[in-house]
Amino acid sequence: GGPDVRSPSCVYVQLIGERGAYAKYISKLMEEVESVYSARANEAGLKVLVPRVGMACIARFSGNNKFYRAKVSAVKKEGIVEIQFVDFGNVEEKSVSELWKILDKFLTLPVMATPVSLAEIIPVERTGWDEKATLMLSDMTRCKELAMFIEEEEVGEKHCKVLLYERL
Repeated sequence: GGPDVRSPSCVYVQLIGERGAYAKYISKLMEEVESVYSARANEAGLKVLVPRVGMACIARFSGNNKFYRAKVSAVKKEGIVEIQFVDFGNVEEKSVSELWKILDKFLTLPVMATPVSLAEIIPVERTGWDEKATLMLSDMTRCKELAMFIEEEEVGEKHCKVLLYERL
């Protein structure tokens, strides 16, 4: 749980909604995806044969081997694709044989991971954020519910700038 931190300027957050309304809905969806795909994983008709960039699919997350909604973000050589788990933001490389077609009923819920950028901070180095800053932010936010305030709206490719606060 908690945000998937690429760098302080690219943090994937999951909105949990008023009194955790989204959170309940998301966990219900995750349970259903897991039960349907663990039962039907060997069905040939559910296998993705030709992945395309942007294609929605289902894949197993290497961290816990469970099935989650994903999107093909790059098609690499020799049957390897890069996917992003759309409800969390994590990215992994998979072989095409590790992708399943997504059933329509799992497309109704919008993508739950939203990329944001922390406001009011910039990296010291001109080259960008170092790994230490990313790991520190990851540790500070892991498995936490945070209050988020939008300071600057999204502009083109730039993520919106936010302030994150720990709830007391």
